Amino acid sequence: MTAQMAKDRAHDGFEFNAYARAGLLVNNHGKGGRGGPSVSPASSLNGDAHAGRLGNEKDNYIELSLGKRVTFDDGSWTHFKTMIADGANSPDPWVQDNNSHHINVRQIYVEMGDFNDFTGPTKNAIIWAGKRFDSRNFDIHFTDSNIVFLGGAGGGISGVKWTPAFQGDYNVYGRNFGDLGGDHYNDNDIQDLMFTANHYYNNWQLMLTGLTAQGNDKLKDTTSTTGSYALRSDNSATHGYFSMLAYHDKQQFYGLAPGVSETALQYGRGLGAEARQIGSDGDLTDKAMSVRFASYGILPFAKNWQLAPLRHRPTQRRPLSEWRSLRLGNL
Repeated sequence: MTAQMAKDRAHDGFEFNAYARAGLLVNNHGKGGRGGPSVSPASSLNGDAHAGRLGNEKDNYIELSLGKRVTFDDGSWTHFKTMIADGANSPDPWVQDNNSHHINVRQIYVEMGDFNDFTGPTKNAIIWAGKRFDSRNFDIHFTDSNIVFLGGAGGGISGVKWTPAFQGDYNVYGRNFGDLGGDHYNDNDIQDLMFTANHYYNNWQLMLTGLTAQGNDKLKDTTSTTGSYALRSDNSATHGYFSMLAYHDKQQFYGLAPGVSETALQYGRGLGAEARQIGSDGDLTDKAMSVRFASYGILPFAKNWQLAPLRHRPTQRRPLSEWRSLRLGNL
């Protein structure tokens, strides 16, 4: 056994990770309080006025992540991962109403790497298949706001190194738009296929995604006045694209001091105009367009203290919220 193989096998075995939260909010009248990361003193319009999290969330939520890694005699390895989640709003010890909570398998996929047949740029690449969140998603965690979230069932290859400083990930995801109004329309049969390429050069990221959802333009009801179908029209999008240029600096606060800073500029058309959760909105028209800018930083300024300013500015063909935030945290 080589030293490298012995090192790889040291990581083999069963994995277990978990996240859970349970909140109790009571207002000044002694009744159940209203809360959540989308509630702020200013507004909760569009569910996008994020003020914070992990202190004002009243739901009960749990994630259980299980994994198993195996290294083979030729040095290649496989890694199976799954995530099971459940959420409920009721604080009761036993919640029997299935309408108030649902167990989901949010992720279930396998990764494989270090194949002897892989050479050149793919020598250290990893292939995967299953249902997962994209490994390149990133967010402003303390406000629970995604800068970009991509996920679904599919497959791809990551870590293709074209040069020591330049690498790419290439994936295909499939998802649907869910039940947007009734079983009559069979929204779950509409597959939104997303082909995405992520390229990295040092701290820079360029993300390009093409989307297609054949048949989405037929999901319309001219007699509907309520619900999602009231938004549908003859020119509902069947295609779209999304692009993002981002800069990630895990060492510096905007180049001024030690810390962290991340900035992204996004542009989307058609089905790609939903810039935060790509491919999740089937109500977009073929002329839908969005431009979105997001930036945040974390600046340590004293022992156990951090300052975290952020700015978020979306622009679409209809008015949306703009918000800024300044977070002061004690570690």
